[in-house]
Amino acid sequence: GRGRATSTYITAGSPSSSSSSNSSSVVAWSRLENKLRDRRIIRDRKFRYPWPGVAHCTGKEAAKRSDGKYTKMSDVLYEYMLNLMPVSQELSEVSEYTRTIPAGHMQSSPEQIKLFALLIKVLGAKRAIEVGVFTGYSALGIAQALPEDGILYALERDEKILEVAKAFWIKAGVSHKIRAIQGDAVEEMKAIVAEEEEGSFDFAFIDANKRAQLSYYEQCLSLVRRGGIIVIDNVLWYGRVVDDGRNDKITIAIRELNQLLSE
Repeated sequence: GRGRATSTYITAGSPSSSSSSNSSSVVAWSRLENKLRDRRIIRDRKFRYPWPGVAHCTGKEAAKRSDGKYTKMSDVLYEYMLNLMPVSQELSEVSEYTRTIPAGHMQSSPEQIKLFALLIKVLGAKRAIEVGVFTGYSALGIAQALPEDGILYALERDEKILEVAKAFWIKAGVSHKIRAIQGDAVEEMKAIVAEEEEGSFDFAFIDANKRAQLSYYEQCLSLVRRGGIIVIDNVLWYGRVVDDGRNDKITIAIRELNQLLSE
């Protein structure tokens, strides 16, 4: 990917329902995750390099900007990558709409959705959770990857934007795979934990209120089965996590979650 300095962290599900930090320290990496651990960073295409040293450049320049460990992304290289993995027409329509509205940059990137689809297929996932729906782009991609009898619990606080997402799901023919839940995600997740059996989900994607991500993660630990996958977006937070001058509540919360996940 490219663009903003954010990252998606992938962690295996735990059999424990404990919400303590100790429960997260025993989360084991699945074999699939071990293969992917060096490719955690998935940057969105909406932002043009906001950090020094990653300016726009030609393909030849991009090829020269590798230190042997990774290749810095350029516009031309990113477009090349996207052309190798086109998304569905339905996803393209959501993306085109989202670019026209305020906060459209919050949409997940195409390569991120491709990765989700791969993970869901490899896992043989049938039950998934998404915390934070927005216009429904990632939820649509997840639903398309799920089997016909699969189900996605899609949580969104904003009632109006959720209706927009639902319209796209209906048009794409996947609404029967999505259980839309409107309300505060922390409270709605508590209800799901109380309602569902422990370890009854295969896959979870967390991309909502950053200050509550730890709570979402702990609840997902109870819901996602052993060997399942929990994906957390924005863990690098535009690079702010390594900026000593940034100590706002969101950045601090993300740093604390990252530290917890690394233990």
